[in-house]
Amino acid sequence: MQKQQFFSHKFKQRIKLDFSLIKKGIKCPNCKKLYTISIEKNKKYMICIQCKNTFKRRTVYYFNIMELAVIKGEEGFTLQEAIQWCEAENVYSVRRICNEYLECEGQRYKRYYLKNIERS
Repeated sequence: MQKQQFFSHKFKQRIKLDFSLIKKGIKCPNCKKLYTISIEKNKKYMICIQCKNTFKRRTVYYFNIMELAVIKGEEGFTLQEAIQWCEAENVYSVRRICNEYLECEGQRYKRYYLKNIERS
């Protein structure tokens, strides 16, 4: 038993960073660089300046909202935090993605979480 190494000791512990230290903004789903995609009003498709790939606006928002959900974890996030994270002008697109792909809690001030996460 003393020589046996536990499963949790084989991996490094995850360090949770303060949310204010993480840079906000739109990140390309392909090359993962910040501020390479500019979202224009009333445009359905966007082009990444770095990798020259074309993405739908919905795909870009989905990727960035899922990233926010992973960072926030069990704490969850509000719709206003998601809008600030994506720097979105179209509130309805962000809300539609959050309602479709994430679990929510509450009526008026909803908090969104990743699906299948145990919360205490």
